Amino acid sequence: MVSTISSKARSALGGIDLGGIDLMPFTDAHLDGGVALSAAEGWAHGRADWALSLAVSRGVAALSRGRVVGTTLRSDFGPRLSTVNMVLVEAGHRGRGLGRAVMEAAIGSEARALRLVATHEGRPLYEKLGFETVGEIACMQGVVTDAQTHLELRDATDEDLAEIAALESASFGGDRAEMIAQLAGCARIALLGAQGDLRGFAACRAFGRGHVIGPVVAPDAQAGLALIAHLAQPLIGRPLRVDVLAQAGLEPGLAKMGLTSEYRVPVMQRGDQSIGGDRLALLSQGLC
Repeated sequence: MVSTISSKARSALGGIDLGGIDLMPFTDAHLDGGVALSAAEGWAHGRADWALSLAVSRGVAALSRGRVVGTTLRSDFGPRLSTVNMVLVEAGHRGRGLGRAVMEAAIGSEARALRLVATHEGRPLYEKLGFETVGEIACMQGVVTDAQTHLELRDATDEDLAEIAALESASFGGDRAEMIAQLAGCARIALLGAQGDLRGFAACRAFGRGHVIGPVVAPDAQAGLALIAHLAQPLIGRPLRVDVLAQAGLEPGLAKMGLTSEYRVPVMQRGDQSIGGDRLALLSQGLC
């Protein structure tokens, strides 16, 4: 997707001078620099979170004298849809067109829908690049105080992964088989329904100083909350985060578990690829 791209990015920007900053493909060698950038912004992403994103992504690193000062990753999920994530520029290098440069270099010119969760600060740039708001997420966080479920649920095995991937892909709008394979290596996955009749699932993994649950795919809010509670039961007294779609109806139930809405941000998209109605919570804001 990207090779020697500094001149290409500058051309797309109408000749804006990036001040000697080099743009190059994002590799494992840039992970620690990416972690430092996200930590400076107060993000909870650790190296494992960056590595999970990179495992299903290609992207761009902006380097100043060998130091990472900007990043963007693009994660392709089939031929029609990608997410754009880890869009970061070091504070001292903002206002020079670098954010747009790394975005345009990572996005490329392929005809595909692009989806992202925007910060309020980044929203004007994304609108200039043709993104429109298609939804909103609420970041629910807190220490788990209660987690009860009355539905019969079970934990996933390797034999369930193909069916989980099919549910996830249908709800997301793109091919998520590789993403589910990566997730299975670092997450506990709870299921609603027997093999051959899977009706919902949710995944829980370590994140920041606690855990995150997502995605949550279920036929209704009651089932979604049951899946979350099943995964949250061992986490009582520990921090948990769930990024829920605002229309999903999960917020009152999560509040009873001890989580509160920390902030709300827009889901933005360029191109037409819909999100399924049974998608109740995101895998992450970066990978949606």
